[in-house]
Amino acid sequence: MYLKIDDGVQKAIARKTDENSRILFMYEDGVSPYSKSGPGAMMISFVIVIINKDQPYLEWFDETVDTNLGPWPIKGYAKNYLDEAMELEIKPFGDIVLKSENGIIDDTVVIRDERQPAAL
Repeated sequence: MYLKIDDGVQKAIARKTDENSRILFMYEDGVSPYSKSGPGAMMISFVIVIINKDQPYLEWFDETVDTNLGPWPIKGYAKNYLDEAMELEIKPFGDIVLKSENGIIDDTVVIRDERQPAAL
């Protein structure tokens, strides 16, 4: 399974990350502290989540998807909604689309910053 991230999406991610950031590719289903909606949602929804490298994620994100930015952690069961070859593409007005040769998987992918301030 491979996810190509186009230049526009890479730039959008770079504006929101630094060397202490980790990127998760999350199926939005209410499972994990970074998910905002629950299983009652009627649409397939994916989110590019930015967390600090020291924030927990392995309990929920147990597999990875290979990307041209390196492997991104995902929830293993989310692979049921993904294809073998996919692309994240930015549209002219900044919308991010997840697509494959089979069509559009999600046309409302967002980048969400879930970094928590460092504990004192």
